[in-house]
Amino acid sequence: MSDPIKGSLLPVNTSIAKTATIDPRVVLAGDGIFVHDHVRLDAACIIGEGVTIGQGAWVRAGAVVLRSVPANAIGVVISIAVIRKKLSQNGKQNFLMSAVNYEKT
Repeated sequence: MSDPIKGSLLPVNTSIAKTATIDPRVVLAGDGIFVHDHVRLDAACIIGEGVTIGQGAWVRAGAVVLRSVPANAIGVVISIAVIRKKLSQNGKQNFLMSAVNYEKT
């Protein structure tokens, strides 16, 4: 593990492998978090209580992880959904977006 990064919240009651890379402003929020070998946690990601990040996984910047991530997976933020359509002044449709929980399997 890299030295504790300024601006990150890394509680002492979590398990972080020495080979994990943790960028600034990462938050490990709760108990029972396991970060395995060769994991990369990009800036400003949040890992929830009880989550395990599997060996070789990469959690991209800004992701909010509430479920465990399997080994060698890449976790990204995919949190936009159309909530309604709006007509612009020229009559073409524009879409209003909203952040929602979206899970793609």
